[in-house]
Order: sequence, then structure tokens, then C-alpha cells
Amino acid sequence: MTALLSQIYPSQFLQRCTPAELARLTSLHEQLTARFDDICWSLATKLSQPSSTDAVAAKAEHLIEQWDEAESEERSTDGLLLAKHHDLGLEIMNIRDDVVGRHADWDDDE
Repeated sequence: MTALLSQIYPSQFLQRCTPAELARLTSLHEQLTARFDDICWSLATKLSQPSSTDAVAAKAEHLIEQWDEAESEERSTDGLLLAKHHDLGLEIMNIRDDVVGRHADWDDDE
């Protein structure tokens, strides 16, 4: 189990994951972070600001939320990065749903 996953998920969830699921979740979260950094860099370039600023991160989060909620296929020039970020998030949710589904009797308070 990686430190990254233990910061995101409760230990009860991680104990119920297979080694393959743990490896895949680690990889997906690393990729998700990298795509977020790419989105920030792209925005920072357009805004002529450092990519590490809170304003750029907030704008990136807003764009990601808009992408997730968008019903039309119209996308910005950052669409490819946003689409990759979205797809990674969906794959993470699918793995989480699989783990929880296998353990329907799981009590979160354990």
C-alpha cells in the first residue's frame, strides 16, 4: 500500500482491495495528479502566472468541475487534458465501486 492511497482512502477500504487494484489505484491517482498539474501549467501559460498559484489551481478545479458537469460536446482548447482527467476519475470510481460492491456487508464504522 502506498502513502498516497493511505492519504486518500480509509484503511478498511484499502484492506479490501486486491494487490492489482491497489497498484492500479496508485497509478491512476499519480496520473490524475499529473493531469491536474498539466491543466494548471496550461492555464498559467494563458494567464501569464506561475502554475503553482492558488488562483491557477482554483481555476483548474473550476474547469474540471465544469467539464464533469457539461452536457454538450463543446470543449475548450484544454479539452484533451480535461478529458484525460475526467476519464481517470471515472476509472478510479469504477474500481472503488467494484471493491465496495464485493463487500456489501461492509460497515464504514469498523
